[in-house]
Amino acid sequence: MILELHRQGVSVSAIARQVGLDRKTVRKYIERGLEPPIYGRRPRRASKLAPFSRYFARAACCVSTADRATSALRAARTRLHWRLQHSRTSGRSSRRPSRYASRSCRGRQGVLADI
Repeated sequence: MILELHRQGVSVSAIARQVGLDRKTVRKYIERGLEPPIYGRRPRRASKLAPFSRYFARAACCVSTADRATSALRAARTRLHWRLQHSRTSGRSSRRPSRYASRSCRGRQGVLADI
């Protein structure tokens, strides 16, 4: 569009106003024979939690009430965090899971006992 307007004899200032760029930028594109790049939307990155969605779904499906679901998901999140901490190969030390996580899992039957 810039080069086309320039070939038609439109001034650099008028092109800059029309396109919404600075005059120096328009002049640079004209000298180099370039058109300004057209940027589109970037593709959406995958979620960091996507590999663990089945894990969360299994933890959530075995709970009957909303309060128990919240505590079960919190415990699952704590255990997952602990697993991720221990799967690192760096020499960093990591905490053990909290008492809350181990207490909430104790005595549970079904799916959460397997997690």
